[in-house]
Formats: sequence, structure tokens, C-alpha cells
Amino acid sequence: MPSDRILCCIPVRIGAIAVAAALLTVSLSSTVVMFVQRQGMRDWATLVQAVDVPLTDVAFDGIFYSMAGILIAYTVTNAFGLSVVILQRRKLVQVYHILNWFFVLLMMTISLSYWFYFKVKRDVYINDCQDLQNNGEMPFNSTYTPVEVPGKNMLAGGSDKSHCINFIKKLVVISGVSVFIGNFLQLFLASCIGTYAASLHWKYLHQRVQTQDIDELTMRKLNPERD
Repeated sequence: MPSDRILCCIPVRIGAIAVAAALLTVSLSSTVVMFVQRQGMRDWATLVQAVDVPLTDVAFDGIFYSMAGILIAYTVTNAFGLSVVILQRRKLVQVYHILNWFFVLLMMTISLSYWFYFKVKRDVYINDCQDLQNNGEMPFNSTYTPVEVPGKNMLAGGSDKSHCINFIKKLVVISGVSVFIGNFLQLFLASCIGTYAASLHWKYLHQRVQTQDIDELTMRKLNPERD
């Protein structure tokens, strides 16, 4: 028999409604923020620097609309899920449970891929940081001219990179912790939806058994000679 509680004390149906509502709120908010900040993300991603190759407008649009499409689809899925959880539609809750797990695993894969890419390309971002710091705080002259190393990316000028190294290192750690916590919460909330789906299925089977028992008793009363 599946549990009728989540977090030890919350009734499973109330918990499932709260989880679906929370997921809908987060996915909808993320979608809105993404479109509001679109131009800022474009400016950052396509920024031309002497030490790095920026994304083209076409590449940025492809990545942006792919992520936006995933978020919109997940928002629609959570809106659908919230409605079927409230209405207690057993089969549709099962569909929502499967779709939710698909998006959770998809977003976990994307977030981990981005984090590993950020970690592997840490030196590139350190160079970007140093280049921006040089251009923002110091005149661009021979002392801070980027250095070209054969077979390597351009290196930002300036001898003291400690600030950028520490800054990027902190970003790697903070982003790694955020990705871990975010994915853990996603997996936990998906399991809560699964618990509710299993609970509805168990109740359905239990009702079928009860109905069969009642039918058998009725048939025995109508046909006592069979006994």
C-alpha cells in the first residue's frame, strides 16, 4: 500500500496539489523572467571580446528559443497536472506523473551539462573577466594588450588575475551547489507526484475488489442453491 502522507504529516492529495502549484509557479515565473531578460542575455552572450569568440545572433536565438520552448511546455504540463490532481483523474494523473519525470530528467541533464561546461571552460571565463576588468578600469594600451599563444585562446593582459580567478572559482562552487539542490528538489517533488499517482491507483484497485466482493455476495443471495 502506498503512503498516504508526504513529509510524514501532509496528506498526499494536499501535498500533490501544493507540489503541482509550486512547479507551475516556478516554471511560469522562469519563462516570464527569461523573456524579460532576453536582451540582456543576448548582449552578454554575443559580447565581442579580444580573448573569446562570442555566440552569433543565430546561435543565441537557437539556444534561447529551445530553452524557452522547454519551459513553456513544462508550464503547460504543470497547469494540466494541477487541474487533474484537483479533479482526481486517476489515468490523467498517471500521464502527468510520466510527463513530469520526463521534464525533470531533461532539465537535470541540461543543467548538469551546462555546469560541467562552465567548469571545464573556467580558464576562458577567467580571461573574459580579466579582459572586461582591463577595459573597464584601465586604458587599453600595450601593458594590457591581449597575448596570443599559438594553439591556445587569447589571454587577457594584466599580471594580476587573482580577483577573476577567485570570482570564477566562487561562481563554479555556487552554481554547482545550486544545480545539486535544484535537481534534488525536482526529484523529490516528482516522487511526491508519483506517490499520489500510486495512491489513486491503489484506491481504484481497492474499490474494484470491494465491488467484486459485493457482487459475489449479491449473487449468492440470489442463488443460494449454488452453495
